[in-house]
Amino acid sequence: FPRSYGRYHTLSWRTTLRPGQPIRFAYSQPYLYSNLNMYLDTLELIPIVKRSVLCRTMLSNLLLNVDNRVDLLTISSGSLENKKVIVIISRTHPAETVGSFVMSGVIDFLIS
Repeated sequence: FPRSYGRYHTLSWRTTLRPGQPIRFAYSQPYLYSNLNMYLDTLELIPIVKRSVLCRTMLSNLLLNVDNRVDLLTISSGSLENKKVIVIISRTHPAETVGSFVMSGVIDFLIS
């Protein structure tokens, strides 16, 4: 129910809680690690994109059979020699799913 208070707007809603049923609210939809890998797999098919492993996460070191990569994408139409470089970092913390959507948009813009 949008309401206006001068220059500010609020959004509110009502929900019915049922006993014994969990309810969750999220400020964005989930962006899973598997979603990220599928997206990065498609980028590898683009000639100006190079994907490499920058490092591995702590989870990779703590559990067996887990390989969580931290990928480095290089987007360039040629040699990086004598070129300025821009570093863009996203999703530094696991719960920052919005950063994944923003970074996907930035990458899509850069490769377009």
